[in-house]
Parts: sequence; structure tokens; C-alpha cells
Amino acid sequence: MKYIGTAFAAFALLWFPASAEAHTYMEESTPEDGETVEEDISEIIISFDSPIQDYNIADLYDEEGEPVLGEVTHDPLEEVAFNTDEPLPNGDYTFEFEIISEDGHIIEDTIAFTVDQEEDAAEAQEENGAEEEEAAPEEESTEETAAAETEEEDSGSPLVLGGTVILLVLVAGALFFLIRRKK
Repeated sequence: MKYIGTAFAAFALLWFPASAEAHTYMEESTPEDGETVEEDISEIIISFDSPIQDYNIADLYDEEGEPVLGEVTHDPLEEVAFNTDEPLPNGDYTFEFEIISEDGHIIEDTIAFTVDQEEDAAEAQEENGAEEEEAAPEEESTEETAAAETEEEDSGSPLVLGGTVILLVLVAGALFFLIRRKK
């Protein structure tokens, strides 16, 4: 009986800290940090691994440190998106964000990226209706994001998996010593 209590205590120590460390983390951003974008871009999307409560800061700055005007949306609950009325001109940009995770922790980060389009291509794209051409890549990106989220949900948390394996080894060892001692 003493060993069962020890095994239960070991389980509690290993299992609960692993689930308590389940903070929200940034899964991906579009564009990614350090990326050079060579096409029209008017939306920055930050995706998180779990729902977030709200955002405190979601600001875009150009290479001179001047704020870029835009609208912030928070739907679905795992995303923060910054939308501008016009595609961003060539230059370096910094997107700063601060969010409140589902468990109340504040997460802040910065994503820097560069827009570097060929001038002739950018002008031709504007003349041919850039809005229609921009819609197709966004749909593909959304489908890729959904596939990646499904794949990650299926894989499970490494901490939980590791804790479960350790727990099983401890319980098996305790049972082995218990049976051995009774003989």
C-alpha cells in the first residue's frame, strides 16, 4: 500500500507540472520574422497555438519608425491580423504585438520583414487588379495553416507524452518491487 501512494505521488508530481506549463506560444506569422516579401502584402497575421483573450498592442512601423495605419482583427481566437488599406510599399517593417494568453500571461514579440518588389511588376500588378491576384494566395495560405494545425493537434504535447511514459515506468517498477517483496 505504501508503494501505491508513492507511485500516485510520483504521478502527481510529473503529470501536473507538465499541464501547468501549457502557455500560449506563437505558432507562425505571415510574413515570417526576417522574411523578404516580393509580392503585394496588406495583411500581417500572427497565429497562436491556443486561443488568446485579447491583444494590448498590435502595431506596424515602417523603416523610419513611423506607424503604418491599419485595422486589427482578432478572429478566429487564435489569430491577430493587421490589415492595411493599400499594399505596403518597398521597405523594412516591424510588427510589434503584445497579447494576453488564455491563461492570463502576457506574451510580446516583434516580427521584422522587408517588402522588396520589382517596380515594373508592382506597377503592372496594380493595373491588372491586384486585389483578384492577391485573394488566391491568401486562400492557399489559410488551407496550409488549417492543415498544419490539424497535424499539430494529432501529434500531442511532448511534455504530456514524456510524463506519461515516465509515469508508466514508475508504476511498473513499483508493482515489480511490491510483487517481489510479497514472495
